[in-house]
Amino acid sequence: AFDANGTLLEADDGGVYRRTLPRSKQGDWFSIIGNLGVTEIHDIAWDAVSNVAVSGNQDTGTTYQASTGNTTWISFRTADGGDILIDDTTSVAASTRYSSFQFLGNPRRSTWLSNNTLLSDELVSGSGFLGTPLFVTPLALNTIDRSRIVSSSREFINESFNRGTNFTPEPLFFGDNVFANFTANALAYGGRIDGATNADLLWAGGVSGAYETIDPEGGAPVPPIPAPNVIVRPNLQAGLLVTNYPGRGGGFFERQPVDIEIDPANGRICYVADQFGDILRTMDFGVTWEDVGVRLGDVGVLRQLEFVTTATSRYLLVCADLGVFFADIDSLDVDPTVARWRELGTNLPNAPVWDIEYDAADDLVVVGTLGRGAWTFTGISDKLDAVLPRGVVYVNPNFTGTQLGTKGAPFRNISTAIDNVFIGGYIILAPGNYNASVLTVSKPVRFSVDGSGIARIQ
Repeated sequence: AFDANGTLLEADDGGVYRRTLPRSKQGDWFSIIGNLGVTEIHDIAWDAVSNVAVSGNQDTGTTYQASTGNTTWISFRTADGGDILIDDTTSVAASTRYSSFQFLGNPRRSTWLSNNTLLSDELVSGSGFLGTPLFVTPLALNTIDRSRIVSSSREFINESFNRGTNFTPEPLFFGDNVFANFTANALAYGGRIDGATNADLLWAGGVSGAYETIDPEGGAPVPPIPAPNVIVRPNLQAGLLVTNYPGRGGGFFERQPVDIEIDPANGRICYVADQFGDILRTMDFGVTWEDVGVRLGDVGVLRQLEFVTTATSRYLLVCADLGVFFADIDSLDVDPTVARWRELGTNLPNAPVWDIEYDAADDLVVVGTLGRGAWTFTGISDKLDAVLPRGVVYVNPNFTGTQLGTKGAPFRNISTAIDNVFIGGYIILAPGNYNASVLTVSKPVRFSVDGSGIARIQ
C-alpha cells in the first residue's frame, strides 16, 4: 500500500516497513514496527541462568530477549526457527542453548553467561542422525541426564548421549512388525519409575500410517493394519513398545497426538493431547487410557502440555487456540468427569498459544503465541494454589466409615482440608490424618452432599 506521501508500505510476519522513494533506486527500507509484538512463535524456552526467553519463529528464525523483561528481541539466526532446547541446570554460571532452522538445518550449540552474553557458538555435527528431518524437527532434552537429547525424523528416533555431537538411530521395528510412516512429532524423555531416576525412559507420539507383518519365508505379507500413535520405552532393554492408545477408532487420522507429557513423579503415567481437543492419560505404561480433559470444553486446537508442581499441589497445564488452561492433578485422579479446568490469567492476547514451558527455578511460565509474541506468568505456584476455592466439610467424631457429617454439632469443621470444590456439589478432601475428627485420608477422596446436608463417601 501507499501512504499520502507516496511512501510504499509493506506488512509481513516480521512487522511493518516503509520504502522511501519507491520509484527510485535512491530509496531505502525502514522499520515502523514500533511496539508491535507480532512474531509468530512456535517454540519457546526459558533460560533461568540469563533470565530471558528464547524462541523459534516462523520466517524470523531464532531470537532471544535482550534482557529480563525487555520487549526488544535480538536475532540469533534467521530463516525459519527450529525447536529450542536450553540446559540451564548443569551450571549456575552459564547455559547451553540448542537451535536450528527448518529441517534441522544449521544446528547450533551455544553457551551463554548469566548476563546474556554469548560465550561460544559451534555447529553441531549430529553425526549418525538418520532419516528425513521434519520442517520443525522435534527435540527433547533429557530431564535426568542433560547431556542426552532425543530427536525424530520421518523414519527414525535418533538419540544423542553427548549433547548432539553424535546420534544413535533407532528404526521403528517391533519384532516382525515394521511401522511404516510413523513420525514422532511429540517426545518426552527421562523421568522417575518406582522412585528411582530413569534417563532411558522415552515416550513418543505422532502420526502413523500402517504396518505389515513380514514373512521371513518370502510369502505374501499380512495386509497392513493401522499402526499405533503412542509408543514407550521403559528402559533400553525393553526397547520401544506399542501402547493401547485409542488412536484409530472410527477414522484413519483419529486422535493423532500433538503433545506428550510424562508425569514427573511417575514415568508410568503419561498425558497425551490430541488434535480433536482431548487429553488422554495412562497410568500403566499405556495399557489402559482415560480421557481427563472431559470438562475442558471447546478451547480450540490443543498445542502443548506442561506440569507445574507447587509445595502443596500438582497441576496440568494445556495451551490452545483460546489461551492456557489448568486443572489440579488431585481432582483428575478422583474423577475427571467433574474436575474443573480454569483459564490461567486474563490478559493473554486473542491469538493461538503455540508453546509453553514452566521453569521451576524462576517459578514462571513462558508461552509463545502465533502472531502476538511471547508472554510470561510469574510467581505461578502461589497464584495457582490461590485460585482453588475452599469449602467446608463437617466430620462426625463418631465416624462410621460412610457418614462424614452434617452441619449440626458435634461435627467438626475441617474447611482447611478442602482442595477443590466442583460445580456439581462434589468436594475433594486433601490427604492427611485428621485425628481430631477421627478420620484418616491417605489419598484424595471425593464426597457429595445430599439434600439433607450429609456428606457421604462416593
